[in-house]
Amino acid sequence: MSRMPEPGREPAVPATKLTPMMAQYQEIKRQHQDAILLFRMGDFYETFHGDAAIASRVLGIALTSRDRASETPVPLAGVPYHSASGYIARLLRAGYKVAVCDQVEDPALAKGLVQRAVTEVLTPGTALVPELLAERDNHYAFCLAVPEAVGRSVGFAFLDFSTGEFGLGERVEAESLDLVARYSPRELFLPQSCMGSPFAATLQRRFETLPLTYVEEALFTPRLAREALLRHFGAASLEGLDCGDVPEGVRAGGALLEYGGRLKRSRLEAVTRVQVVRPAAEMFLDEDTLANLEIFRSSRGQDASVTLVHHLDACRTAMGSRLLRRWLRAPLRERSSVEARHEAVGYWVQESEALALLAAELARLGDLERGFGRIAADRAGPRDLVAFADGAARIPLLREMLEPVQGTLLAALREAMDPLQDLVEDVRRTLVDEPPPHLRAGGVIRPGVSEELDALLDSTRSAREWIAALQESERAASGIGKLKVGYNKVFGYYLEVPRGQVEKVPERYSPKQTLVGAQRYITPELKEKEQLVLRAEDERVRLETSLFAALRARLAAQAPRVERTVAALAALDVLAAFAQVAHQRDYARPHLTADDRIVLRQSRHPVVEALLEKEFVPNDVELSRSEAQILVLTGPNMGGKSTFLRQVALIVLMAHAGSWVPAASASIGPVDRIFTRVGAADNLARGQSTFLVEMTEAAKILHACTDDSLVILDEVGRGTSTHDGMSLAWAVLEYLHERGPARPRTLFATHYHELTVLEETLPRLRNLTVAVREWQDEILFLHRVEPGRADKSYGIQVAKLAGLPPAVIARAQEILNEHEAMEQQLGHATGNPPPQLDLFAALERRVADLLRQSRPEELSPEEARTFLLQLRRLL
Repeated sequence: MSRMPEPGREPAVPATKLTPMMAQYQEIKRQHQDAILLFRMGDFYETFHGDAAIASRVLGIALTSRDRASETPVPLAGVPYHSASGYIARLLRAGYKVAVCDQVEDPALAKGLVQRAVTEVLTPGTALVPELLAERDNHYAFCLAVPEAVGRSVGFAFLDFSTGEFGLGERVEAESLDLVARYSPRELFLPQSCMGSPFAATLQRRFETLPLTYVEEALFTPRLAREALLRHFGAASLEGLDCGDVPEGVRAGGALLEYGGRLKRSRLEAVTRVQVVRPAAEMFLDEDTLANLEIFRSSRGQDASVTLVHHLDACRTAMGSRLLRRWLRAPLRERSSVEARHEAVGYWVQESEALALLAAELARLGDLERGFGRIAADRAGPRDLVAFADGAARIPLLREMLEPVQGTLLAALREAMDPLQDLVEDVRRTLVDEPPPHLRAGGVIRPGVSEELDALLDSTRSAREWIAALQESERAASGIGKLKVGYNKVFGYYLEVPRGQVEKVPERYSPKQTLVGAQRYITPELKEKEQLVLRAEDERVRLETSLFAALRARLAAQAPRVERTVAALAALDVLAAFAQVAHQRDYARPHLTADDRIVLRQSRHPVVEALLEKEFVPNDVELSRSEAQILVLTGPNMGGKSTFLRQVALIVLMAHAGSWVPAASASIGPVDRIFTRVGAADNLARGQSTFLVEMTEAAKILHACTDDSLVILDEVGRGTSTHDGMSLAWAVLEYLHERGPARPRTLFATHYHELTVLEETLPRLRNLTVAVREWQDEILFLHRVEPGRADKSYGIQVAKLAGLPPAVIARAQEILNEHEAMEQQLGHATGNPPPQLDLFAALERRVADLLRQSRPEELSPEEARTFLLQLRRLL
């Protein structure tokens, strides 16, 4: 995480030496010292002084100067007004705040200096710049309210300015990092008092590239935050917003709404409701679980095909895809709500033909959510409104498709879908079918909408027709066969005559412009018609802008209706996507139960199965706190241990998100959280070794898990020496089984075969192993999980499959054979069976064990001599 970079500093220039325009600039810049100020001048946004130097460097544009002849020339860099969006996006990506200063009066009507004012302040998390918005994911700004008293929860709030999605809640302070990771925000807001605090330092270390903005402390006071929420939603009390019991969440939510409104210089029309996030309602997935299970991002680079969301996202709309990601980030715990989703998926699985028709119709909707977000934020152009109307026009047919469904979630979604046909008709009645992209082009409003506009157009029609016919009439009157009538923005209308025919020009022509091969003229009649047309054109743009703004305001006023409808359409899209995946991949409907058992029959990994070119080998699993609370899985690498662990976690997650699952059947008891400790990597930048990362993750799990948690532990202890690692793994298993405060259902994969003896002493621990078949020096991985324990690691065979040089494999086999032979001989000499082979055990331990087990008084002189020679050879 990084603080927003500082913009350029302005030099101190005496007011007496400033031009009126630069004095205006300096006054506005003083109010926005923390932002790059884009200052509108005609068709350009200009930057000056230090801002210009930054813009030149970041945007790769020329750095020039204004008033070059003066004693104090002003550094200058500008970008075209009509293409400013892309440049603004690049400044925001670089972490800068951008203040947009527009001309707030018509320059043609200005008496003296054109009035200018900042109309919006853009930051990385709040901007509606299309180039910044990922189409199928949310663009959150996130706010944390640090508790005012020790022991209080951290308040949080999130807001997607492009869609209006707004929510708040509370979590214990230890989960702050997980909250930020869960929402993957584009910008993080903290109270000003956090600057330099240990809390902020921790956030900065973890999220190094996330822009951090410190917000005025007063906005986080309970009174101001409460007032901001009540004022925005027009509510009388926090209880009416269902957030009276989350005071820290209210602090964060009120501060975020108020600060966002100040940046936008307007009320946030798209925000029509507040979503209160409660721990009891959602399964909380921490940062490690999201990463280890590769829900949204691959742990091995940018390959999206290995993520769960890639294989579940069959949504036909971008708003559906965004909702799918929200469902996967926060699976539901409430049984009836999850089962309602499962039932809806089941309906479409059975009605496959209707599902195909539904999917095709959904694809025609477009992104109504972000489209209306632009309308509500006054950022929509004529084509945005037409696209919204075209998409909304499909809603009645979608409602009709849901008519056969009664008493289910699908029926509820149908009821939530407002047809919005009055809005569709309003747009189509007001705008032409194919408007230009920008209002300034004119021709946006349909004839018949405004008598004043129609009269204006009628009054100029004859002038336009006269100009259109002028070329032919002047050619005939003057005898100049190549005379042309033209127009440009600088000189207006003109008559152009080639150089070779200038002598034929009538006296009534007045010279206007000289070109290399032609001369341009104007006539009194043409000038009169030009002024009539141009005045009418300016008035037309003014009228059309006013009519368009009124239409946009009428639509924005219906935001609650649209928001409910869009939410229902997005949910329908996700359920249809789940059904399509379930139908294509033979998924089963899971059953959520009240008991503590997790029973999966013929379960598969949803991602690995989709990527495999051969048939996936399914496996069964049974977990319960009373009988099989802990499953210890042993077996060789490449045998499928990690795949098995992850598939159980993914199936539980998918089931609670509302999806069907890759299994023949699935019965799943309550799960409040999924914890994973899978793999580890050095983080040298933070000074953390593999082992420290591993132990930190394990400690977090042991402290936070409950009886209803599902814990996935893969190779705990491997980051340190064998002695320490096995001891820690042993202690962790005992703690989870009987010494800790909770009894979570646990899957535990390990290479420490010694841990399998715990099955004899821990009654709720069961051993599982991944089956392999040996043939001569080769092994065949069966990928079948069955009861029992592995008696070999098959390390050399796996290394051979991995492609180690034959010489290395041969030498390793020699060493292994020598150790096995020695241990067999020592076992014979001592009368004890040979200890279990562990290729990674310390030699000191081997020698100590052999000496401890030996019986010198029973050895013959020859046996004692052989024993000592073998000990020496071992060392």
